[in-house]
Amino acid sequence: MQAQAASNWPVVPPYTYYAVEKTATPTVYASKDGVSWVAKATLPTAAAGSYPYTEIAYANGILVVSDAKQKLYRSTNQGDTFTLVQNGPQPGTVFTYQMAVDTTGQYWLYGTDYGLVVYSTDYGVTWTEVSPTSANIYPVVYCSASNAFIFASYSGTKFYKSAQTTPGTYTLTGQGTLTNLQYLYWATYNPTTGTAYATSGTASTVKMYYSTNAGASWTGSSTYSGGSYPGQYPAVIRSTGLYIASDGASSDIIYSSNNGSSWSSATVAAGITVYRTTADSSKVIVAGSDGIYTSSNGSSWTKVLSNSNGFYAITYGG
Repeated sequence: MQAQAASNWPVVPPYTYYAVEKTATPTVYASKDGVSWVAKATLPTAAAGSYPYTEIAYANGILVVSDAKQKLYRSTNQGDTFTLVQNGPQPGTVFTYQMAVDTTGQYWLYGTDYGLVVYSTDYGVTWTEVSPTSANIYPVVYCSASNAFIFASYSGTKFYKSAQTTPGTYTLTGQGTLTNLQYLYWATYNPTTGTAYATSGTASTVKMYYSTNAGASWTGSSTYSGGSYPGQYPAVIRSTGLYIASDGASSDIIYSSNNGSSWSSATVAAGITVYRTTADSSKVIVAGSDGIYTSSNGSSWTKVLSNSNGFYAITYGG
């Protein structure tokens, strides 16, 4: 029998969904569809011991995971092995907040304390710090339609913008067009529509703002009231625009199918805590204290992976 030419071999889809257990020495899990998951490498103990790995991002074969204290590990083989690329906080900083990456996997940006952002221009190998403001940087998102990163301080009412290839150089954008209630939380982005979303809230209320021009202008939603710091960790289904957000402290999520004109809430599963969220073209996938759950409509949820450690950070980079 004649051997099949290598060029004719079937292409095996890469893993594009990743999640990290909520434990000091966690295992990384990977999926090709957000439903079936496999265990990959186990990461070293997080800095400060009890702090979990809180941030994870993936694009074009590059996976970066960070614990809460900016200890960054990088993988180029779909989570089979990791290399330490940053050993703890940059000078003058402490925590790692939201992390974003462009579609090529070359350019990265994440927020941290005291108005500092940390970026990479070499596929996550080396990292540099810059200081655009004085307050902690929470929301960071990459807008592929505009080839730009946007980010903001948690107490701010305006975003900063940096071009894809120069993430360390920034300008103000959307000044005065976003009025936050008290705090700006994590942001999310829908590459299908080119829409960025930011959530702003108090201890019991939240508004969602959306922008189709990389933060130059924002439109605000109605206010949702209920729960404790609702809407901190958002995700949006690319095909339908369904917006879902967790508070990171309970089993409940809030969701809207009309850009926040009206809101609904649902319980993912009784007795659990829902942490971070991500979404693809058809569903939201959430990291919970006892496993991973998915939903296409926000109201009904399916548990796709059980895990006694639970999961904290989760991402989709397809």
